[in-house]
Order: sequence, then C-alpha cells, then structure tokens
Amino acid sequence: MPSSLSPPSTVVAVDPYPPCSIFLLAFLCFRSSRNRTTPSSSDSPSKPPPHRFSYSLLRHATASFSTLIGHGGFGPVFSGSLPSTRKPIAVKLMDSTSLQGEREFHNELLFASKLHYSPHVVVPTGFAAVKARRRFLLVYELMPNGNLQDALLRRKSPELRNWKKRFAIIIDIARGIRYLHHSCDPPVIHGDIKPSNILLDASFSAKIGDYGLARLKSESQFDVESETFSNSGVEETESISISINTEPSPETEEEEANLGKPKKFDWWFEGRSRSVNESSSTKYGINSTPSMRGTVCYVAPEYNYEITEKCDVYGFGVLILVMVSGRRPLEAAAAASGGSPLSELQRGNLLSWARHCARNGKLLEIVDESLKSLDTEEALLCMKVALLCLLKSPSRRPSMEEVVGMLCGEVEPPPLPAEYSPSPPPPRSRFPFKCERNER
Repeated sequence: MPSSLSPPSTVVAVDPYPPCSIFLLAFLCFRSSRNRTTPSSSDSPSKPPPHRFSYSLLRHATASFSTLIGHGGFGPVFSGSLPSTRKPIAVKLMDSTSLQGEREFHNELLFASKLHYSPHVVVPTGFAAVKARRRFLLVYELMPNGNLQDALLRRKSPELRNWKKRFAIIIDIARGIRYLHHSCDPPVIHGDIKPSNILLDASFSAKIGDYGLARLKSESQFDVESETFSNSGVEETESISISINTEPSPETEEEEANLGKPKKFDWWFEGRSRSVNESSSTKYGINSTPSMRGTVCYVAPEYNYEITEKCDVYGFGVLILVMVSGRRPLEAAAAASGGSPLSELQRGNLLSWARHCARNGKLLEIVDESLKSLDTEEALLCMKVALLCLLKSPSRRPSMEEVVGMLCGEVEPPPLPAEYSPSPPPPRSRFPFKCERNER
C-alpha cells in the first residue's frame, strides 16, 4: 500500500451557541414575554386584532344608527349587521364632546388588542375613528339578551326567574374576573364590575364587557403617562402608546382622502391630541375621574386611594347580592305594617340589610321571592361568598381564584367573620328590680 495515504480525517462539530448564549437568549425571551399582556396558558387560542372600519360603512351597517339598543357610560349603542357577512354587530358611538369618552375609546382598544380569547369576556372586534370630525366608534359582537341590569331589573326576563340560570350567571362572571386577574400577565383590573357591564348572549351566558376604566396591575411595562386629579386622589391613565396591526379598508382610505387628511391612523396610538394634553383636570371637574364614572354602590371603599384586584372582588360581592335578591343596591323599601322606620331604611340599603340578616341568622330573607326551583344551599353559599367579598379590608377579601373554587364546590368557604356573626344577647342584670334614685 502506498505510504502517502493520509489517515482518516476526523470531523469536529463546533456548537455555534455556547451555553452562556443559550441562557442569554432564554432570558431575553422571558423579558420580552413579560412585556405583553397574555394569558399564562399557552392553550388559549389567539385572537385577531381589532378590525378598522370606515365611518360610512358602520353608518350603513346600522341604517344610519336607527336601532338604539342601549346606552353606555359615554355613548349610545346601536344594533346592525355587516354588509359583507350579514353578521349582527353592536356599535357604540362614543360621546365626541367628552374627554372621558375619548379616553375610554383608547382604553377599550388597548385591551381589545391585549386580551386573548375567553368565553367570559367580550371586547371590541373593530373600530372606526375620524379625527377631524371627532368620531369614535367601537364595534362589538351583538349580545341578543342585552345587559344584566336591563334583563334582571327592568325587563325581568322570565329566564332569570330560574335559580339555576342566575347561579350559572354568577359563576360565569366569577370566571371572567378570574381570567382577568389570574390568566393575564400582568393582571387586568376591570375597575367597573356592575350588572350593566355584564352582557348576555343568546343562551343567557354572561360575558364581562366595558373596559373603559380597566387598567393593568403593572403599568410600568407600558408607556403610560398619568395625571393625578386632586378631586379624588386617583391616578388616572392619561396617555397610552400601543401598536395594533390594522389594515384600513378601501372605504376608510377614500373617506380620509375626501377629508384632506393623510392616510395614516397613528395619531392616537402615539399619544393624546394636543387638546387633551393641555386640558386641565378642573375644566372637566369631578366627572373626569374614574371613581366617579361607576355606580357608587359597586365601588370599593378604598377605590379613591388604591386600585387593586380586590376592588373588582368588592364589586362582584355587591353583584351577587343583586342577583340573589333581584333588586338594586339602593331602593325605597315599601313600609311594612308594624315595621319601624329604622328597619325600613336599613332594608332599603341592600348591603346593610345583608349584614343585618347575617348577624341575625336570617340570610334567606334577602332571597328574591319570585325565584323558581330555589336551591337554598346554593343561595346561602352565594350570600356567604358575597359577604366575604364585601369585607372592608381589601387584604381580608378572597381572591377570584378562591371565589370560583368556593362557588363551584372545590373549596370549603371559611366561616363568616365575627362582624357577621349573630350578636349575643345583652347580659342579664344581676338585679331584677329597678332602682329608683332618691331625689334630694
């Protein structure tokens, strides 16, 4: 054999990614994931961003806003259907004269782009805006049975006279709030839990809507500029910069061209318009604060000082009592024969009446008498959970994870605190005879 034959060559594989690089890459991916509001579960299906419509298309879809189906905090809501798909929609026309209405428009779109799909929440699926004419519209999936406030307290829907249906709605709402608090990262605080913000679909399943006052628990991860209003001491979101991938429709481009405006819709993503930034809080008064927007009966005592998830827990506690009793938190009570004016006044305040009944061991007195197929154990469970949610100290209230566990029978609810326990009878006097004081 020729001696010039070279020995077999050896191929050495060099790892282009040393261990330190892998750890660095993993750390950067982790940091990137923390900068987004996403469900912690990877099984949640992705949701497309809100679709951008033209104002003219939505006007056509609603027959020139002819069918009014409700009224939100800052604008009427109309029903319609998209011309291309005939899909039923609800269109909210935001109040163009209200600074808070514009703020809530921005906030709704922020959370529409951040929240992934959940069967217990509803966010805008589309929008339209024309800056020159201050037109701001939000498009939602149409909820055929409207909101819970209207169905339960005004229309008194026959479906809601069945206890099983009411109990199912309570659990739906609890799961929706749990999704916001425990499945989103960072957690989302709704800030306005009340019956008018609970929407009912065709089968009366409940979905949480209206994110105009919602906020992130950790706002430092977003470009947020805040202003403190002296009237309430509440730090309110003043500017939010976000990026949403939206494709303008041909109708929108044509409309903006007719207005002589550039075919770009980034003006509100980049911050507030000059008129908003330069406006003072005193010009808009107390109505500009988020705490004044909601119904005061559902607002936690600490709302003006510290807004946390426990504010939503408190509002949910009030909502449970409304569902069980079938009445508003505050209403004039009919004078009962032989009843004292003080007791009737107390009965008019649902929260005070619930606490009074708890202390006297008569919680079932709160239950709506028109309910059919009442399960007294479930009703008592709901009222006990409500009272725990209504504790004055936020730290003593349960989390929504615990609330769902208690309502679904997975966790045994703790005994009611001492302030809800039946009052012991006054100690009996050791002297059975009344002493009369001698007069001098």
